Amino acid sequence: MGRKRQAYTPEQRAERDAIDAEHRAHARDLIADPEALERMVTTLIAAGSPRVLHYSLRNQGLLAYQAAARGMTLTDVDSLKGWRDRGRGVRRGETGLRITSYRGTDRAGEHEPDAEAPDEVPSDQEQGGEDGGKLPSRFRMTSVFDISQTEGVDPFADGFNAYVAEDPAISLRQSLTKQLEQFGYEVFTGNVAAAQVDDGPPATVTVPFGTAGVTQLAQVLGAILSRPRKERPEWRALPTSGDAACITDQTPKPGRVVLTLGDDSTITAHTRVDWNSGTVVYAVRGHRVRGSFTISSSDPIRNAEFHAARVQFGDWSGGDFFPEGEAPDLPVVNGVTVVGGNSGLTADDIPTVTRRRVGVYRTNNKYGRDAPAKTSDRTADVVRAILAHWFTRDDLSQLHTARARYIAPEHRMHAAHQAAQLDDHIRRLTADRDQAAEQAEKFAAIADQEVIQGTPY
Repeated sequence: MGRKRQAYTPEQRAERDAIDAEHRAHARDLIADPEALERMVTTLIAAGSPRVLHYSLRNQGLLAYQAAARGMTLTDVDSLKGWRDRGRGVRRGETGLRITSYRGTDRAGEHEPDAEAPDEVPSDQEQGGEDGGKLPSRFRMTSVFDISQTEGVDPFADGFNAYVAEDPAISLRQSLTKQLEQFGYEVFTGNVAAAQVDDGPPATVTVPFGTAGVTQLAQVLGAILSRPRKERPEWRALPTSGDAACITDQTPKPGRVVLTLGDDSTITAHTRVDWNSGTVVYAVRGHRVRGSFTISSSDPIRNAEFHAARVQFGDWSGGDFFPEGEAPDLPVVNGVTVVGGNSGLTADDIPTVTRRRVGVYRTNNKYGRDAPAKTSDRTADVVRAILAHWFTRDDLSQLHTARARYIAPEHRMHAAHQAAQLDDHIRRLTADRDQAAEQAEKFAAIADQEVIQGTPY
């Protein structure tokens, strides 16, 4: 039986709150300093931690300041419970890195040390504690730990090693862009030497291509956050589940449906449409199966018309950046938590959707990567039933358009990054060509020199 955690005394709480306020003050200084932000962006991209890259700029500043003060290199962070779930334990005596998290109203007994940090708080709402004082009651400081502060317990657990983003610069650009959009700015990438900010209306930010543009996005956001609160643009929530105002006139269609499986048994699913992401989430509950499956249009960017479906295990309506095995509400089939999915599935493909086609795998590799055969077969059966229902919807065209709009910014960033790389390549080739032409002219001049012959002996 574990030791019961002793409650903080009022004196200990006051001391901790003072330290937290000092951390926040240093973080404010950091994000107000363009050169410090440039160093921070370089460090974050080099580390490549998906979790840290998607934190708010203020929380990134908090982590960067504390890590630098301790001589620590940020690699990947998680909560106490998060590391336990990933097969690691925080070493005794380690002190967590403090960040701001949304926790709801402050109630007696909730102010515990090193509590698990929930999902990241919206960046704009971290506006409490302007002068180092207390945060609003709906926010509190919580602790996360770097992987360097942990020891391995179960090397076969998912997430045992540090997560690394596929393209850290693009991930950070997406996070910063979202935060600027929350302040009402539309973000563009263009052929500019330095960031151009227009407070509008309409409010726009234009930055260069490549890593320089990411750094300048951070500097623009840091300047906005450093303004006195009354001088900042008004923060606004971006569209969330069911908010279709900017995409379509459709409204959410939550509902209970009964799905018939191959053996004529039935399971219940509650459907929820997320018009922001263009997804339909099926929350399934039945005999030896529970969890969510997310269905969306497959590859809507490259196809003007809807043609096929994409299946993802878990609830992916809130984003496309979950590390494997960390999507919310993953399906649990026959007591096994599974991951999987596929794309390019048409209505004619439904009978051929087998366990191999949807790639059913365990989240825990301790007993092998592949899920048991019966578990995989039942999961595929559920996916077939969901697809059969989804293809009967009368709003697939609208969902296709909503999905295309949702993923377009990511594709735009990838294309802009590729264009910047090609521009660099063209500049290098042009320089090489000019150098070669110069050499050719030099050699031609040598070849054209008149040689005055000397004596033959």
